[in-house]
Amino acid sequence: MRLQTSVLAVLGLAAGCAEAEHHYELVDSLGVRFAIETHGADYDWIYPDEPPLPCPSRAAIWGGSWNRMIELCTACATDGGYSTAPLGDCRPTVCAVDDDCPQFGEWSFVCAGGVCQDDELAAEPTIAEGDATSLCAADVARAKPLITSEVPELAARLEALSCDDKLRTCELPLPEGCLQPIAF
Repeated sequence: MRLQTSVLAVLGLAAGCAEAEHHYELVDSLGVRFAIETHGADYDWIYPDEPPLPCPSRAAIWGGSWNRMIELCTACATDGGYSTAPLGDCRPTVCAVDDDCPQFGEWSFVCAGGVCQDDELAAEPTIAEGDATSLCAADVARAKPLITSEVPELAARLEALSCDDKLRTCELPLPEGCLQPIAF
């Protein structure tokens, strides 16, 4: 449980124990490599050298995201930071074994269905709509802008999603062609 993990981490720090530093080499579903360095509960993203796709009238930046999954995203810089990545600009981090997935702070990720997922969320029967979209776009090249109608296989996958518009969650399993967040 997260609460137990957090309490144990605080107790460990209070007792003078330092959490180890780790360097995780990661790869997204399109083969773009990036890294996360963890220092206990702190972390640093190390993005690829190659620039992300351009943004109209703004600087393009790499971004990282995690909730159920760890994703590498492209985003457009704004005066206050960066804009959220538009549809199709995030790709899930792929894995073969649990050791491929980072562990830091209160987050613990496991390799489930070939994707690094939060160990507490990996068995959930539904998935956030944004995560479902990333899993369905996992094999589609990034493009600016990604016009879904120009990628018929992606359009068909997204149309086949069974999502609750109010809760913004989708039922599992996802449509054929999407990465599955858990092994069925």
